Amino acid sequence: GDGCNGAAWSYIQFNKNKPKEELAHEIMHAFQYAFRVKVRGADCTGEQEYRWLMEATAEWAKDWIYPGSTSPHNEHGFAPHYLQVPEVSLNERHDPHWYGAYLFPFFLARVKGQTTIVGEIWNNTESVASLPAIEQALQPLGGFEKVWPQFVLRNWNGDPVDDYKTID
Repeated sequence: GDGCNGAAWSYIQFNKNKPKEELAHEIMHAFQYAFRVKVRGADCTGEQEYRWLMEATAEWAKDWIYPGSTSPHNEHGFAPHYLQVPEVSLNERHDPHWYGAYLFPFFLARVKGQTTIVGEIWNNTESVASLPAIEQALQPLGGFEKVWPQFVLRNWNGDPVDDYKTID
């Protein structure tokens, strides 16, 4: 049979002197590995397909657990890696872009009030790839077709639209 269908487990080795925001990020990774994602590689992980989503939502977890953190270790240091390359796809699989992609779940949770959507997205990964998992979670809001233009507008993040600055 498929050895990839067994129960998932993970552990974290964490230096207690590291910033608390980094702990939130790493704990989120432990939660992510509990999902039996649909698209798997030969090593039984879905990191090829879902790695960008893993890093984006782990960065988002910093804000979820420590909203308003002014620490230099909060999620916002990665925003320019997304905002300065608007032509790059949301699901681009490279560092540091995938960390900056936290802006999309941040937008969904903070601007759109979808506080449970990250969990819904990860639940959906058990049956579909990363972008379809998001599309399914976005259906009550009109899918990517309705939500993406709103997100792109917020990415201007300057007057008169400066939601990211004022929300957090």
